[in-house]
Amino acid sequence: MINNHQKADDFCIIITATNEYIAAPIAKEFKVNHFIGTSLKTCSRKEESFYTGEISGTPCYQHGKVKKINQWLESRDDLSLSDSIFYSDSINDLPLLEKVKVPIAIDGDEKLKKVAIERGWEQRSLRG
Repeated sequence: MINNHQKADDFCIIITATNEYIAAPIAKEFKVNHFIGTSLKTCSRKEESFYTGEISGTPCYQHGKVKKINQWLESRDDLSLSDSIFYSDSINDLPLLEKVKVPIAIDGDEKLKKVAIERGWEQRSLRG
């Protein structure tokens, strides 16, 4: 799916509630140069830094995901949510799904499936 967008020269970004420490290598593996995740606080002792497990700033979750992508888009004149496709599997992403041109439910949870049917959104499965 990501490969198809990249071949079409679409700009790809991963936005996830998962923390950046975990999301960064996943984005790299998929050759997606841009990602937004939940930031974690760090502390330093001597010459080492450690994650505290606490969230730093706005969690990239529900309305926070919309806030973070909008902040990121402020520096991009060539991109907008109103021209975007967004894939999600969770009703927690409803605030962002409602902001994009093409919302697509991928193996959505039961609540998201219901909303997708009600609104006529495309649904897909990666489960074969």
